[in-house]
Amino acid sequence: MKKILITGGSGFIGTKLTQALLDKGYNVIVADMSEPRIKHESLTFEKLNVSDREIPSKYDGVLYGIIHLAGKNIFGRWTKKFKKDVYDSRIKSTRKIVQTISNWNNKPKVLVSASAFGFYGDTGELQVDESAKCGKDFLATVCTDWEEEAEKAKVFGIRTVQIRTAHVLGKGGILEPLFVPFRFGLGAWIGNGKAWFPWVHIIDIVNIYIFALENEGLHGPVNTGAPEQVRQKDFMKMLGNAYGRYVLFSIPIFILYLRYGELAHTFDTSTRMSSKKLLDSGFQYKHPKLKEALEKIVKNNTI
Repeated sequence: MKKILITGGSGFIGTKLTQALLDKGYNVIVADMSEPRIKHESLTFEKLNVSDREIPSKYDGVLYGIIHLAGKNIFGRWTKKFKKDVYDSRIKSTRKIVQTISNWNNKPKVLVSASAFGFYGDTGELQVDESAKCGKDFLATVCTDWEEEAEKAKVFGIRTVQIRTAHVLGKGGILEPLFVPFRFGLGAWIGNGKAWFPWVHIIDIVNIYIFALENEGLHGPVNTGAPEQVRQKDFMKMLGNAYGRYVLFSIPIFILYLRYGELAHTFDTSTRMSSKKLLDSGFQYKHPKLKEALEKIVKNNTI
């Protein structure tokens, strides 16, 4: 059985991904500061902050691949220190991983590293594929530098894939902060609601990571947004319908700014993400339509 090490494997995506890999017969090592919520005979926990410490040399020659998910959650008030922590948690950890495995005698075959659609910045009505230029805002800078660090592993013969993650739907994803006003019967869109809102179901993002791990022909950045492209206002209305809530008004950006600071502007950032590269590679979405994806989440009570 192949061994896969997942950094940040105790988090939202990491937990689901760990379980899926175990179900497929992989041995999984979770490298995190928090113990995984899963117990399994093929699961090992390595308490490790990958920004500060190297992956132990005992894994030299043991790992088929590394999936790098570790990074500070971006949801919080964006102070100067908070932004530095977001940046450092991604860039330093990726750099440390590549530097570590570069010294191993028998290196992993593949490094699949997280990234995000924030790479593109605000692209308005333009549909973007993986060849599009990076944006100029803070998140674009984070994603650009993050991917560049991961790409350095190619020099050592390691296949690299960067997963440009869309808003992930599921318990622990984007729906939790978006659902807060719905709890009070105050469903709303944000700003003018015209921004394109890339989304992906948690099951599909997990399957995309596994697809990237197993598909030897897949390289470089990969967009993950579901095929059905929706605007933020339409997304919020569908979310309201799924939960039996009316969505009748807009939340001004300045109100969110009071809570989140500069992060508030990202709620109204438009990214029309094309997933053609992934589809052309043979990947099939389980939840390509938003209405069905949200109804599935409601049915399973996953918020």
